[in-house]
Formats: sequence, C-alpha cells, structure tokens
Amino acid sequence: MPQHSHQSWDFQFSILPNESRKTPDGALAEYHEFCHTHGFLTAVRRNPSMTADTMAKFIYGLDLPDEPHTALEDARDYEAPILTKILESVTRKQLLELGR
Repeated sequence: MPQHSHQSWDFQFSILPNESRKTPDGALAEYHEFCHTHGFLTAVRRNPSMTADTMAKFIYGLDLPDEPHTALEDARDYEAPILTKILESVTRKQLLELGR
C-alpha cells in the first residue's frame, strides 16, 4: 500500500465531519471500524482498504453494488461522487494547498 502524506490522508477523508477525524496515524476510527466490521481490508497488512469501492460504500452504504471496473461506471458512479463529497468539504485554499 502506498504511503500517504498527512495532507493527502486528510484530503481523502475530508468527506467526514470534523468530529470524526483523527490524526493520520490514528486514522479515522469510524472508517477503520467500518472496514474491519465488513472485511474491507488489504490482503497482506490487513489495513483498511483505500479503494474507491470501499470508500463509496462507506459514504453511500453497503447496498451500493460492487464497483464494476468499467471506465464510465467507475468514474460516474463511484469516483465522481467521492470527489464531490471531498470538494464540498474543503475550501478552495485547502484544495490548492493540497496540490503543492
């Protein structure tokens, strides 16, 4: 699993309310609990999955079908809604700082 900077970790999880965020090392207890409870873990290290499919299910619920891994459906039904949630929760300044 690629190592994430503190900034990118915060950016990935900026879709969550402030009170559910923790330090990047302690990483969002709610997301970790969701992944552990439902088996969304990496094969080798057993860390919470960071896939678009898992994040979308965390945001929208387990009823969301598995990501079909076709370009149109992935972008439209999984990645775009995740990006929309992120963009709704950060300021323009925060977004620009993350791109540095």
